Amino acid sequence: MWHVYVLRSEKDNLRYVDITQDIERRLAEHYAGRSRFTSTDLSWKLGYGKPSQAQCR
Repeated sequence: MWHVYVLRSEKDNLRYVDITQDIERRLAEHYAGRSRFTSTDLSWKLGYGKPSQAQCR
């Protein structure tokens, strides 16, 4: 199942939108600084997440 999620930076009020099939692993990567875009600011919090049956391409 795919998950659409939005992270919000508490520091800069930026948004990061992405999709994944493993939401727990992906969020752990963001929070550990292993994602290029979100690694420069570790104040990201999950703002929205929703599972989807739709197939993403």
